[in-house]
Amino acid sequence: MSVKTSSLATGTFSNTLTVDTDLAYTVQAVKSSGAGSIHMVEIDNTGNVGTTTAPQHFYLKLYDQGVAPDSADGAEYTLPCPDGQKRQYVCLDGTEFYAGLWMRGVIETGTNLSPVAGGTDGTTSPTNDVTVRITYSV
Repeated sequence: MSVKTSSLATGTFSNTLTVDTDLAYTVQAVKSSGAGSIHMVEIDNTGNVGTTTAPQHFYLKLYDQGVAPDSADGAEYTLPCPDGQKRQYVCLDGTEFYAGLWMRGVIETGTNLSPVAGGTDGTTSPTNDVTVRITYSV
């Protein structure tokens, strides 16, 4: 895994940018403990292109926990990204997390891009690299 965290000074508050250039099923810490607010999430799934009948949809799972989540823990947020595409999620006022922020990503093949039908219990890592960028403040 290639995870890099850096500080961004912007105006009256300080943001932190975490970038993972090959997020997979193995859980990664964005902020291992403590509270904060998520302001932006970008998912680049352009490297995973399936077929018409079996696209490779990527699901970013975010966990609000003070310790690394295991496979039995449910994600607080599941953000989809269709195969071969890039998605940005922006929270202008921030989305709060309280204990810490962890992430993992899974690929679901199939034509349904619904987090209920796919992506909630998957354990399949992407075939190719998926880059995830998360900006948060504390």
